[in-house]
Parts: sequence; structure tokens; C-alpha cells
Amino acid sequence: MLRVALTTLGCKVNRADGLALLARLGEGFRVVGFEAEADVYIVNTCTVTATADRQSRQLLYRARRRNPSARVVLTGCFARVSPEEAARIPVVDRVFSLGQHPVLLAFLEELRGSMTLPAPERGSGHPAAEGVPAAGAPARARPCLKVQDGCNAACSYCIVPRARGPSRSVPEEVVVEALHRLAEQDPGEVVLSGIHLGAYGRDLDPPTTLVRLIRRCASAGPRLRLSSVDPQEVDPELRSLLEGEAALCPHLHLPIQSGADEVLAAMNRPYRSDEIRGLLEELRQRRAELALGADLIAGFPGETEAQAAASVALVEASPLTHLHVFPFSPRPGTPASARADQLPRELARARAAALRQAGRRKLLAFAAAQLGQVRDVLVESTDGDAGRGRGLSDNYLRVALRGLSPGQRSGARLRVLIEDQDGSTLRGRPA
Repeated sequence: MLRVALTTLGCKVNRADGLALLARLGEGFRVVGFEAEADVYIVNTCTVTATADRQSRQLLYRARRRNPSARVVLTGCFARVSPEEAARIPVVDRVFSLGQHPVLLAFLEELRGSMTLPAPERGSGHPAAEGVPAAGAPARARPCLKVQDGCNAACSYCIVPRARGPSRSVPEEVVVEALHRLAEQDPGEVVLSGIHLGAYGRDLDPPTTLVRLIRRCASAGPRLRLSSVDPQEVDPELRSLLEGEAALCPHLHLPIQSGADEVLAAMNRPYRSDEIRGLLEELRQRRAELALGADLIAGFPGETEAQAAASVALVEASPLTHLHVFPFSPRPGTPASARADQLPRELARARAAALRQAGRRKLLAFAAAQLGQVRDVLVESTDGDAGRGRGLSDNYLRVALRGLSPGQRSGARLRVLIEDQDGSTLRGRPA
């Protein structure tokens, strides 16, 4: 059998693409870990920052060192944005851009040395559906289901529209069919993911919405979680759905990026800080247990001390619970990277650290507010018959489990009484 190893950098959409690729391998292939010896190493790259490019290169060289005779394949966003540069990397044997999964699969078939077995399933054929899992996809406790790809926005720091192309939605019927296939494997949760998830359905004929898609998916069985939705697209319908739809996890992640209006304008983000504050407060009033995450960029070009402080103040004054903080990293090819007022990297890192400290305080307080509650927890791992395990609550908190039944299955959902906490990790037992 041909041993294939794949590793993925970057977002949930990229992970969905990678898993869908592996799921479509036919007979005669064996998927192994990226740290194991393989015949083919596939690096599914991210290119959102220069740091991501560097990490992709490091993984490619690591694969070559692990097995000098293996084929090393580069795919993903770096291949789309910088194909010539990717092809010049000495350790890379082949480069396959986004949208070339069928060609990559045919390449793997050729390497396997036999074209007599049935060809691997190719999916729906829809241009946005490359990350939609095929029949026979490996069971996972929290699989990602890509429902949208690409982006029509023009944020000044972001290369993703060049990497992923314009916004494209997977038709509702394709999504629902894929979700039912996943449901047959009995996952506890499915994450609906997209590059610009809030734009779902605008490009379809007839147009539809993310809310309508969620309602169609709600009866499939697994609980549903959204990957990330831009603040301006959290419309009244979605707010109501987050308040009352039992199948939808009480968790929303927002790419806010800054708490300073001047920085938001320079980023070309279509909202202002007072709108963010109002949205967050309304969401918290609607549902007290709702987890509210945010992406924030620290040290954007030209950011002043006062503007950096405004981001910290937004975090401290708002009901945010989880932060993903990124020191600004100039991405060649974006308007922000060409600005002359770049900040020192050390300053961006210091400002990121301040944001993370504020976020840590918010997370600890949110975890403490769960004590005494009963939460829906997805079991992600168990410790044999010791009655212990680890899981993820519906509102996105890690839970250390005790008092589990012998042979408790990973992927099951339990009602768990939250008894205490260890930092941001909750501890509880089946209710």
C-alpha cells in the first residue's frame, strides 16, 4: 500500500479540505501520521501571513528529512498565491493549487502503480465543495463541514481573497446530503465552516442565507457549531437563532480585529467599535451562557498607543469570553504590507500580550460563571476504564470529566454537572 501523510496549517476550511482529500483515497492507500515514515507527504499550506509561509516551508523540509526517497507535495493557499515560488522550493516534487484535488488524487493513483481499482469518489463536482466529505470519510468527534469558500471582501491586511478566490457557496442540498452522511457516523458535533461564512447563499440561484441553511441542518442529529461570522452579518435572524435553536451551540466567533475606529477604517472593516459593543451586549442579554470569541490584530501599521489601548478597553468592557490574538505580520501583496508606518515586531508582540492577558481574565470569569450548571459536553477522549476523560462544552469550554461509565465512547454527548474549575478548564461529572 502507498503510505500517505498529510498535515494542514491554518483555518477550519483548510482542515476540511485536507480531511476531504484523505477521505477520497481509494483502496491501496494507507494514511499515516505526518511524523511517521511515508511514501508521500502532503503539506496543505496556509499563506495568511509571512509566518504561515515560513511554517509551511519548515514542514516541507521536515518531510524530506524524514524520508529522503518520499514524494513531497505542496498544496493549499500558498500554492494558489505563489505557485512559482512554491515550485522553486528544492524539496518539493509537485505543486497542486486549490481546486486541483482531482488532479492530486490522480497523481497519487499513478504513484500507487495500478489503475485497475475503482477511482476514488470525487465529491459533488461543485466548485466550492472540494472540502465536503465524501462517503466513507473517517469518523471524527467534531468534523468540519465546509459550506462556503472564498471571499469578496478587501481587508487591507488579508491575502485570502487572492488565495481562495471569490465567495462561493455549496448548494443547500449538497450540504444537507453531506451532513446526513456525517450523521451516520454519529459524531457529537459538526462545525459548519467557511472563509466568509456569513456570506453563505448570496451567490446561489435562488439566493439563500446561512440562517436558512442552519434550520435545514438542525434536524440531522449532531449539534451544530459555526466557525466564524463577520460582525456585520450577525443579523436579527441569526441573533434569534443563537438564542433559541437547540441544535446550534451557544457560541459565536467574530473576527473583530480592533477596538479602534481609525484602525478598523485602515483595515477596511465595514463597522465601528460602538457597533461591536452594542452587538456583544445584545447577544449576552439574549443568552447568558453564550460564548463570544473574537479575532484581534495587535500592532497594525500606524496603530498608536491610544488605539492599542482602545482594543484592550473593548475586551475588558465587553462580554467577550475567548480571544485569538495575532501580532500584525505583513503579508506581501496586501495594501497593509506596503505601508511605511510599520511598527517594530517587538511592539506588536507586547501589545498582543496585553490583549491576551485581558482575554485570559475574561475566560476565567466566564468559566467560573458555569459552576453549578449542567452543560451539554462532547466527550473527546477517555482514560480507559478509569472513569475519566476530557470534553468540550456546548459553549466552548474544556471540561475534565470524572465518574464516566466503563467503556464510555468518545464522540458521545453527555449532560454534565459542572462542579469546579482548574483555571479555564471546568471539572464535572455526568448529571
